[in-house]
Amino acid sequence: MGDPIKYAFPFGPTFLLGNGSIPITNNWDVDGTGLLFIDYINKRIGINNSLPAYNFDVNGSASISGNLAVNTNNLYVDSATGNVGIGTTNPLQKLEVDGGVRLNTATVKPTADATSVGTMWITQGGAGIADILEVCLKSATDTYSWINIATG
Repeated sequence: MGDPIKYAFPFGPTFLLGNGSIPITNNWDVDGTGLLFIDYINKRIGINNSLPAYNFDVNGSASISGNLAVNTNNLYVDSATGNVGIGTTNPLQKLEVDGGVRLNTATVKPTADATSVGTMWITQGGAGIADILEVCLKSATDTYSWINIATG
């Protein structure tokens, strides 16, 4: 392979192309608008964001084709099946959790209707009052209700 090509742009630092890497030695804004911004000092990349607060900070929608793994198996999305795993990289259902799941309801329980069917809800009873675990179901007569499935 030949020598890398050296470019200098008026809006950013000099960088090298040609050997598969781009050494950046200063902050770099590809077009002056934050479309692609590299924060050299804090080692962060911003997409449509010239002040990235995280290692990779996107302002707008993002799309990933292929599997997505966050911290190896903390959160895993299988692009072939659409299954999501938390604590597992081989989810066999739409959502599979390796570990406990906590329901913490800090909002008002929704109305029992078609949009709530299948929703599990816990009502925390407080001191001296038992907690209640419910699920919203539709009956054979097409009425919706919260069904108590456990009481603490």
